Amino acid sequence: MKNLTALEELRLGGFNSLPEWIVEFISLKKITILDSPNITYLPHRIRNLTTLKKIRIKGCPILIDRCRREDACKIAHIPRVKLVDNWSKIDTTTTVTPTSTKIMDFH
Repeated sequence: MKNLTALEELRLGGFNSLPEWIVEFISLKKITILDSPNITYLPHRIRNLTTLKKIRIKGCPILIDRCRREDACKIAHIPRVKLVDNWSKIDTTTTVTPTSTKIMDFH
């Protein structure tokens, strides 16, 4: 886990809840949460990820609803927030990933 603190991009999919350990990745610049309809909230300490520049959430209707309402304060510091409803067929997000970015996928 020590070497993973330099992780810059994290993709999570198919989770029932968000693991609290994601807030330990202090170098994260981007988090993508996909197809996890049972996730209901973001960890409170996500506010401490000051390097986070983008969060994208798709296929997580309860989490998306909370992010638009009571959890909006948890992601207010993130410059780019993309919340994609399940029914949305078009996702216009374009991501350019530099070759030096460290990426990890969890499914």
